[in-house]
Amino acid sequence: MRGSLVATRFLGEGAPRWASSGAAPARVYAARVSLRSIAPALIALAVVGGGLAVFWFWSEARQDALVAEARAEREAREEREQERLERATARLREESAGLVPPMLEGVALGQSEREVRSARPEAVTRRVRTPPGEFWLEERLGNGAQALFAFGDEERVLQQVQVLSRIDPRGVGPHLTAMNEQYGRPTGVWRCSAQSAAGVPTLRFTWRKSHVSVQDIFLVHPGGVSITLYVAPTETIRQSLTIGGCRPVRSREDLDDLPFATPEMLQGREVQ
Repeated sequence: MRGSLVATRFLGEGAPRWASSGAAPARVYAARVSLRSIAPALIALAVVGGGLAVFWFWSEARQDALVAEARAEREAREEREQERLERATARLREESAGLVPPMLEGVALGQSEREVRSARPEAVTRRVRTPPGEFWLEERLGNGAQALFAFGDEERVLQQVQVLSRIDPRGVGPHLTAMNEQYGRPTGVWRCSAQSAAGVPTLRFTWRKSHVSVQDIFLVHPGGVSITLYVAPTETIRQSLTIGGCRPVRSREDLDDLPFATPEMLQGREVQ
């Protein structure tokens, strides 16, 4: 009884009832036991958390390295592609310079629009509809022929040169003689069908070189003979022959019977 009164006076009259009952030590002990039991788990969580943080930073650094490596590979690939295009353009310039007709001296495939305009100050933008993805200049020449310069619409690099003219049927022989003197013997003679995508029958002569080739297209119609001299990359000439449904001429007799385009076939077409 006396001990209880001492405890009451020490703790004060308003102290909780468990303060004098001996319950506090039991609860403190239980808390310590509980902390001891979960301490390993807390340590494990701390270790795992630290490991995850390290892994996160390592992963970020690795990701940055991969991104930098991919960027370097892409830049190296683009640089190689640019070098390849520059070499191809240089080949086109060098080879086509000797194949473009003398009347267009100074023009070569691979030139920029600015270079072509500088060489041909009379050339103007072609206003009629042009094939998708292409940009054209045209120039009326002194002999009545028309020169066309085709560029890619984006890069504006000269891709092909065409010279359109019309001659009397009796001038076909002299024209071919002049072509043989300039380019040598044709490497191919072709008859091209009106049933093809071109839509008109033509006779074509080709001079296949290395990277650049020449094509001379004859279209016979009621108004005479229209000729298109065509200087372009060899692959472009090959595609033109395919689109025209062209087949090699195997005999002299095929040359004597020239394909003829009727007025109906020419309807809606621009013919020189």
